[in-house]
Amino acid sequence: MELIMVRAVHHNQVNDVGVFKDVREDTGNFYTIIAIYGEGAAKTIVKRMALEGLFENNPDFKGNATYKDALLLMFKYYPESLMYDKEELYASDFAERKEAALNFLLAMIKSTVSMGEDIAQLLLREENINLIANRQVTINYFMDFTHIEENAGIFYKRVAERTFDILARDFLYKYENNRNEVAKRGPHELGVMVQEINRGAFTSLGEIAAFVKELPDSLITRRFPLMRIWDFILVIVNWVKKNPYTLFFTITLLVTLIYLIYQIRMRAVVADNDFIGLLEIGDVFLGEIIE
Repeated sequence: MELIMVRAVHHNQVNDVGVFKDVREDTGNFYTIIAIYGEGAAKTIVKRMALEGLFENNPDFKGNATYKDALLLMFKYYPESLMYDKEELYASDFAERKEAALNFLLAMIKSTVSMGEDIAQLLLREENINLIANRQVTINYFMDFTHIEENAGIFYKRVAERTFDILARDFLYKYENNRNEVAKRGPHELGVMVQEINRGAFTSLGEIAAFVKELPDSLITRRFPLMRIWDFILVIVNWVKKNPYTLFFTITLLVTLIYLIYQIRMRAVVADNDFIGLLEIGDVFLGEIIE
């Protein structure tokens, strides 16, 4: 293969990540390559590949090599269709979001089998999770090995949180991405899931998947009328925060239109009234003189 970089994803002291293509082939295939520097992380990965078969059962793993002082890992690259951006298009109701969440968990199960929990957790960044038209989920491998120890021991909690975010996107939008607010104000089932996450009840990907499967295909938000009004106000406030310039130009346009309509109406009123001249000067009524 003769690879050239088509996009640099990120760079730090531990590893670089880029998207490459093979100039010898015109297949349309692209690859994610991770270059790991330094003896520490690179040696750990090489040792685990030799002893544990790291990445061996991952169909997206295309091989490894060394270049100068870097260990290179190559994975299949999937066209980016980020779930965060595409949920509204491809998973517009709760039943479809539930399906997308289960497909996400399936993708994580496949990754964890071949990579282990500590490396699989590096895939949980939103930039790695793609949702396509049939609600299938693909994973890219934009991994940052500087964070491999950052969340040790809470892998399942993080997966459950990401799953919840898929299921509850509409409600998170209302409550500024606050899961606890969704638990208090949203559907009962989502409140139960937040409680389970907070107490660390999920200890495997299978348990998370089983919980999601038991959810109904539609959720009912129980709300008193006043709380519905408050929820509507929150939606408006969140929209204003995200679109301040749009709001400013909209208000300006409306004020301008109202002023123009007012001016047109006033001119029409003046045109409809006949001017009958001066009828009074001080205390003298001129109507009698005119007669």
